Amino acid sequence: MTDLKLIIEGCKKNRREAQEKLYDLLASKLFYVCLRYSRDREEAKDLVQESFIKIFQHIGSFSGEGSFEGWCKRITINTSLSYIRSKFFQHSIGMEDVETVKEEKQAFYSDNIELNEVLNMLNFLTMQKKIIFTLYEIEGYSHSEIGEMLHITEGASRGQLAKAKEDLRQLHHKMNRTAEIRNS
Repeated sequence: MTDLKLIIEGCKKNRREAQEKLYDLLASKLFYVCLRYSRDREEAKDLVQESFIKIFQHIGSFSGEGSFEGWCKRITINTSLSYIRSKFFQHSIGMEDVETVKEEKQAFYSDNIELNEVLNMLNFLTMQKKIIFTLYEIEGYSHSEIGEMLHITEGASRGQLAKAKEDLRQLHHKMNRTAEIRNS
């Protein structure tokens, strides 16, 4: 039996030592997942704690099929999304976002924007745009899946993604112009 299987079995039996080992093993990875869905590091830390509470409560339902880390990541994303829905999505996506959005097949990264640069710029977006961009572009969810997770329409997801991409492009261009001015 592998170390991870032993840890999981210990967690299923509510053994504190096994829970601490699992936390040590996954906390930093799950923190970076939470950071993509939060406003700051403190909020991300809180989301990690909430996620581990749910992981420990539901670890008995892990069937052993598939990736345990993926299972934990899914719980973490769902925990983060529940928090976001309760705080930010109650009245924040209006009818103007439901309008049909033109097909946007052009890759966002065509402006030679590095992924790390995009991740840093996400904090300048509204929470809705940040979350939808992250779910679609980074996590790989479809608009229909995002709609289900956030309780919005598929059109609202598409609209917010298009707006997020445009905001990121504009921000990228502003940052480049500022850098050019400083360097001249």
